Amino acid sequence: MPLYELTLIPKPFAKKELVDVMARFANVLLDKGAVIARIESLGHRDLPFARMQKSTGARIRHSNYFLFRSYLTNHGMSEAQKVLKNDRDLLFLGIVHDNDHTDPPETCTLEEHLKVPAHRQAVVDLRNSQKIGHFPRQRIFKRIEKEFKAVPKAYPWELIRSVAVKDISIAIACKDVKLENATAGLLDASATVDATIAPVAKTNNLLFILFFM
Repeated sequence: MPLYELTLIPKPFAKKELVDVMARFANVLLDKGAVIARIESLGHRDLPFARMQKSTGARIRHSNYFLFRSYLTNHGMSEAQKVLKNDRDLLFLGIVHDNDHTDPPETCTLEEHLKVPAHRQAVVDLRNSQKIGHFPRQRIFKRIEKEFKAVPKAYPWELIRSVAVKDISIAIACKDVKLENATAGLLDASATVDATIAPVAKTNNLLFILFFM
């Protein structure tokens, strides 16, 4: 026979009346062929919420808790459950089968929850699987575009190298440094640019002007 745990909450009675009521509940189980292994009193406690008394409709907010551990057949338990539920002195009846909790307990995840939320695997999976709507995607695109435009861009020297030397005239005005061959008509454009940038970077108060023709 399977093992059942019955939680019984009767109406609040005096000690003598409470003993008679619990004896009546036990006799109901014994009449159905139960083998009572243990009867445990869990004490006088507050109810999680107010319950209605079946006879008078009064609200009951505290009562005694009892736990029955008994071996009984499935048919006998269903018959005993019908009888106990119709008893006016019983406020609550809870039945738990021993096969209801055969699954192993869940593993502890305290170490995972102690991590920073960004490093938790559940948060990473949520970010990878979530879908972004149209408007949030547009806001992200506009923000990235604004940040990209705010970055200072380098001078496009590739454009200068692609232009013919005859179409570029370079004039350098310097206070202390005089550069020879400022207009390099016979040199490559890339060599001209490199030759003019080197002294400009090392000289103070230097004016470097490029005229595109």
